[in-house]
Amino acid sequence: MRPAPIYRDLFCQMYGVAAPAVVLGEMIHWWAIVREAGLGDQKLHRQTAYVPAGYFYATHVDAPDARTVREARERAADLATDWVLYPVVRAADDTGALRAAGFTPIPWFVGADYRVRDGVDEDLRGQLGKNRHGDLRRAARRAAERYDLELVSFPDITEEHLLLFDRLHRLNLRKYGHQHNHLSLPALRAMLATPLGAGLHLYLRRPLEGGPPVQAGLNLVEDGGRTMSFVAQGIDHAVVPSSQNLYKAWFYEMFRRGADMGVDTFVLGRGAELNKLDMGANTFYLLENHLGPVGDRETGEVERLRQRLRAGFEEIGARLAANMAQRRAANAFELRW
Repeated sequence: MRPAPIYRDLFCQMYGVAAPAVVLGEMIHWWAIVREAGLGDQKLHRQTAYVPAGYFYATHVDAPDARTVREARERAADLATDWVLYPVVRAADDTGALRAAGFTPIPWFVGADYRVRDGVDEDLRGQLGKNRHGDLRRAARRAAERYDLELVSFPDITEEHLLLFDRLHRLNLRKYGHQHNHLSLPALRAMLATPLGAGLHLYLRRPLEGGPPVQAGLNLVEDGGRTMSFVAQGIDHAVVPSSQNLYKAWFYEMFRRGADMGVDTFVLGRGAELNKLDMGANTFYLLENHLGPVGDRETGEVERLRQRLRAGFEEIGARLAANMAQRRAANAFELRW
């Protein structure tokens, strides 16, 4: 997702604040990572950060220039926050203005895209090999034998559609233990009411014999129809047989349907990078949170956090590179670290 003004409003709404300034440890996309790294007891996470862009809704944000950084720090001072946080900036971008202003880049996520080269099936056959490509096709074929896949796009998305998506998305949140719902019903309604809404596509998979959907997916089409972002999806595993891999089927079906619509770049989101490699991703990029102090502030804990996470992401990058090198179409992959 590209940054949009609505993301600021949704961020503030989710955390119940008037301005995008939140205690670091209360941000779901911050706390999950530091907890996993075993550094949740740092004092840093009890301090407040002003977030001037992206708000973790955008998959990544562009690196700001010097003037933008200066204005963000001034705004943070007005809000009496401890830090300025520029989230999920691509490490390969020019971050000179952030470095010059004393920001620390902390590796945080890996983003994944599938960029169409020669056509979906041709690409996937080369990238994944015959067996993995066959698994994707088989998952989609088996899903079609049991379920119908409905596409609803703006302006035909109704309140009923949103309620159906919300139920299945909340099942996914519960599965992974997420406390905050960044795509709540109020958030979805707000998105539909903005220019962003024109690019929203909702997918609902229902049993052929009828009944409520068992899977829902939300995608966002941008850049004149050339980019499709996979925003969120949810599955009711209580009613879907374990032999049905609807998640795998969804990826393949979205690639095929999107390509037919003219999409040439699929933004697959952050995390689970090795799984996404086997789903068709061919471009991976390291995303960094840039944290800068407001005033004179101790940065030792920030550096310890950076060092801890850097080691882990160096290992992830090496694993991705080694896995890519073993693929038949090794030249189809790109690692931007």
